[in-house]
Amino acid sequence: MDIEKLAWIAKMKLDEKEKKELKKEIEKILETFKKIQEVDTSDIVFETISLSNTWFRYDTEPKKFDEEKIIQNFPKRENKKLEVPRLL
Repeated sequence: MDIEKLAWIAKMKLDEKEKKELKKEIEKILETFKKIQEVDTSDIVFETISLSNTWFRYDTEPKKFDEEKIIQNFPKRENKKLEVPRLL
């Protein structure tokens, strides 16, 4: 496993200690998947659930708002520009 290539793809800068730790963690993950793949599923019946009434709804015209009323009720405004509180 090429940890340097993996780190490059993930845009990570790792020192040698971090590379060794990452390699161990990835190896543990791969071992877990290997164990999962070894589970015998030959006697398991896979089922699918068919969904009923999954037809698309008919398009409806969206609810329209009275733009002028919204502007008039906005506390801070300049013409059609509305000022909102700063979040960041």
